[in-house]
Amino acid sequence: MEPVVDTQARMLTEIAQVLGRQAQSPYVPESLAPFYWQVAQLDRGALVAQLMDEVTNVGGQAVRLKSAAEVREYLESLLPAELTVPVAVSDGEALRRLGIPRWLAESGRRVIPGLKEFVAEELNSGGAQTVPCEEIAPLVERYKALLMEAAVGITTGDFGLADTGTVVIVSGTEQHRLISLLPPAHICLLDSTRILPSLTNLLFHMCARFSESELVPKNITCITGPSRTADIEQAITMGVHGPKSLHVILY
Repeated sequence: MEPVVDTQARMLTEIAQVLGRQAQSPYVPESLAPFYWQVAQLDRGALVAQLMDEVTNVGGQAVRLKSAAEVREYLESLLPAELTVPVAVSDGEALRRLGIPRWLAESGRRVIPGLKEFVAEELNSGGAQTVPCEEIAPLVERYKALLMEAAVGITTGDFGLADTGTVVIVSGTEQHRLISLLPPAHICLLDSTRILPSLTNLLFHMCARFSESELVPKNITCITGPSRTADIEQAITMGVHGPKSLHVILY
C-alpha cells in the first residue's frame, strides 16, 4: 500500500501542473521533543481527597462510604420517590457483591438490568432457543428506549483520575456504558484503590494490561462531571449529551 504522505504529495503535484504552477516541496513536520512527565507522588488518602475535590469542582458530587448499608442509604436518598419509575443497574461485580440489584428488586423498584440480561429475559419469555441477528436489533432499540425512561443509572467505575476528577469506564467485563449515558442521573461506585494520579498513568496502565490486540477494549469512556455543552450561543447547558448529575461513591 502506498504511504498516505506520498499519495498526497503526488496528488498536489498533479494539481499544480494542471494549474500551471510550480509544485512545492512537501511539508515535512519537525519531530516533537521527547515527552517527559512527572506527577507528584501522592499516597492513597491524598489521591482520594484530590479526586473528591475535583469531582465537586466539575459539578459532580462525591462521598466516601464504608459499608453496604451506608451505600444503600445514600442510594435511597438519590432514587425517585415513585417506585414505578425505572432504575437502571449494570451487571458490575461490585454491585452484585453489595447486593444492590437484589435490594432494589425487593424494595419494589422497577429495575432495568444490563443489556445482555435484558435480551436474555426477552428471548426466554418467547421460548426461543436461537434467534437471528436481525431479531436482536429491535430488542436493543427497546432497551435504549427503556433507559431513556429511567430516572437513574447505577454502574461501577473501572478507574478514577485524581487530577481531573474523572471516572473511567472500560468496555469488556461490565455492560455499563449505555447505563452511564442515557438516564438523567448517573451514580457510579468506585473502588478507592483504583484511583490513579492522571490520564498519563491510565494510558501506561492500559498499555501494560492490554498488550495483545485481541484484548484491547472496544471503547474507554472518560466522564468528568455531568454532561454539559456551550454549542448554543456559548451558554452552558447541562444534560444535553448525557446525565445532568453525577454522583461518585467511593467505597
